[in-house]
Amino acid sequence: LLEETRADLASSMEIIDSAPFAEVRFLFECGGPNETLLYDVKVDNWRNRFSDGGKEPYRTLPGDIIVLSDAKPETVSDLQRVGRTWTLASVTNITEDEDDITSTNFQVKASKDIKFKEGMRKSMFVVFLTNITPNKRIWNALHMSTNLQIIKQVLGTNSVVRNITRFVLGWPFYGVSLIFTTPPNVD
Repeated sequence: LLEETRADLASSMEIIDSAPFAEVRFLFECGGPNETLLYDVKVDNWRNRFSDGGKEPYRTLPGDIIVLSDAKPETVSDLQRVGRTWTLASVTNITEDEDDITSTNFQVKASKDIKFKEGMRKSMFVVFLTNITPNKRIWNALHMSTNLQIIKQVLGTNSVVRNITRFVLGWPFYGVSLIFTTPPNVD
């Protein structure tokens, strides 16, 4: 799961030039003493909103992984240029506005502190990479001790799933009851 998430992020970084992006209108640190690296963000209109070829325009959602950068990157190497400032962040909350269907107000948790350095350009951009909500749900399901019995059932030696897999891989069909019982030993 971690490798899948990493690969998804790497793939998104490769096509960063066509990703939805917006210019940051304001960004300020929020949260209390126990909540560091939380920022409120307001952006202007999203551009490249239909970049994935889908019919639905991009809309900011919790779980989105974004890049906050002092310039709109066209390639991954743009982020590594000398003098560039950027960080990865995860959208944690959306500020609902009934007239705003594109979610231009949201809160993020950054991977590092965001500071404007002396002489740095004042503009910042947000670039959407991917959404990791499904990955987080799978991770939480696999790592909760209350679900250990489910994991044992799916991965165990007497698993119905394992028996179905054996059937799909070449055993003849012995009736519907095969799905619910152990198939005969066929060599």
